[in-house]
Amino acid sequence: MNDKLFRYGAAVVLANSAVILPHAAAHVGESAYLPPLANAFVTLVIVLAPFVALGLLRAGRLRPGAWLLFGSMLGALLFGVVYHFVLPGPHNVAQVVAGPWQLPFQATSALLVLVEAAGVGVGGWMLSTLGRSTLKSEPEA
Repeated sequence: MNDKLFRYGAAVVLANSAVILPHAAAHVGESAYLPPLANAFVTLVIVLAPFVALGLLRAGRLRPGAWLLFGSMLGALLFGVVYHFVLPGPHNVAQVVAGPWQLPFQATSALLVLVEAAGVGVGGWMLSTLGRSTLKSEPEA
């Protein structure tokens, strides 16, 4: 089961990274910079934590790895939805200034929602799978 969990985790982490890079470029192209605390959140929770989760999964620390993947993807999803679709401002897809970076910004914002939702799903599936395997392995009374 360890390899299967790792493969699914790796797929979602790599897909997320593949979208984060052009999205970051679109932020720079649009001059839509984040405040320092939001930037720290992005760096720690959205960019680094999924790779730490992957390292934990690879090392056989399945439960902490699954929790970190689930939590980081949920944090990323909520952050992205709020910044890109709820709050007004230069990060909102409906208010991005027209120009060469408008469509890449909007498209990668939408893709991030999809990939991060998939990450939440994969993390939740991992936790559910690990929970069932723990229950099955306990001796019956």
